[in-house]
Amino acid sequence: MKDNYTHITFILDNSGSMAPLLNDTIGGFNTFLKAQKEAPGEATFSLNQFAYNENPVKVTHDFLDIKKVPDLDTKNYEPNGGSTPLLDAIGQSIVEVGNKLDKLADADKPSKVLFVILTDGHENSSKTYNRAKILEMIKHQSEVYSWEFIYLGANQDAIAVGAAMGIAPTRSMNFATSAAGQSSTYTTVGAKLASYRSTNDASVLDFTEEERTKSMSN
Repeated sequence: MKDNYTHITFILDNSGSMAPLLNDTIGGFNTFLKAQKEAPGEATFSLNQFAYNENPVKVTHDFLDIKKVPDLDTKNYEPNGGSTPLLDAIGQSIVEVGNKLDKLADADKPSKVLFVILTDGHENSSKTYNRAKILEMIKHQSEVYSWEFIYLGANQDAIAVGAAMGIAPTRSMNFATSAAGQSSTYTTVGAKLASYRSTNDASVLDFTEEERTKSMSN
């Protein structure tokens, strides 16, 4: 493993229901991205957007040097999909990252692998993966390879939804779709990932009650 090298995959909802949240999503995501660019250590970044009818995942960035990742804008983020294939997006992303890492020499592999999943709605259209399979996959990657997963959900019980997929309740958080709620959520997650990358202390990824309260701000 390569010390101080982290790979981050962000799985971002691109369904039509995210359209009213466009500007706040872009602003929040770019705040998150800025925190990663300023954090010490090497990092690569993948951005997978989901809500596409033919293919559940659109790969926007694939293992791109974090310093070279462009800001999100209305050209590379256009929420308009009619469905939420959340499970397919997670399953496909895990497989793609795993395949990519398998091709690297052990000395070149990241010492940390992080997934951030954000959606404003419930799964409603996956065809390849079911919840039981995603639970199995996340559990395997977490226990065998120490991958870390964060789940952020609006308009749902994110803790229950995350737990059903194998993500620890401490790593799942509800957020309000308000400007304040989204801003707080992206800022919090950006700081947590930056801290984990520099400290190697996975407990910093756990959400506090104060952070949960701020994420629900109106």
